[in-house]
Amino acid sequence: MDIQKSFTFVFDDDSWQRKMAIGAGLALASFLIVPAFMLVGYSIAVARNVRDGRKMPLPEWDYGVMMREGFAVGVAGFVYALPAILLFILGGGLAAGISAIGGGESDIANATGGGLAVILSCVAGIYMLALMVLAPAIYIQYIRHGNIGACFQVSEVVNIARSQIGNIIMTVIVLAVAGFAFGIISGVLNIIPCLGQLAWLVLTLLYAPYQQMVTGHMYGQIAAIVDGKKTNFDEFDNLDFN
Repeated sequence: MDIQKSFTFVFDDDSWQRKMAIGAGLALASFLIVPAFMLVGYSIAVARNVRDGRKMPLPEWDYGVMMREGFAVGVAGFVYALPAILLFILGGGLAAGISAIGGGESDIANATGGGLAVILSCVAGIYMLALMVLAPAIYIQYIRHGNIGACFQVSEVVNIARSQIGNIIMTVIVLAVAGFAFGIISGVLNIIPCLGQLAWLVLTLLYAPYQQMVTGHMYGQIAAIVDGKKTNFDEFDNLDFN
């Protein structure tokens, strides 16, 4: 994988300012939910272009298609996360119910309820950690097939995660570090009155689409590897062996 290219490819496009500005506008309106799906859909389009080896993978905005695809991936992610959500809810409900049965003053009831809640929370937490690795594979599976049903072909999703575990973990770490760095920078800007806070707002709105573009590029590279395709930035592309 070419991690550096994932962070710089955006600026190779002659229209990157316009495309980024549209993304920033959608980020500003993301509280309406639909624009947030469009941003995710844009990253899917980026990933597909990278997977297909397009020289300039930054696509034009196609709002309808991107909303539909972003929504599909969002629904798939929610369904996969549902077991953990239910475990957290069940743990809290059992703890409250057992405590109520004990009158709220029984140490045994409180300890039993609390213990069950901790156990279920730990199981949910372990599942969520596994889902952090599985989530990129779900995303890549959608890129490859273009329909939500493919996301629930669990054996294929698991095979992608297993075969690309190194690349997926590296991608997760790199994106987490980038997010942490952004958090530090934005935190510093936010404590500066007026101009600093304005800069924080602009930076935050620009970072949202940029993050989706970078994520799409990384996932597109992994999808290309899974499909046995050669991207136009592979290290051997420009070498002449004749």
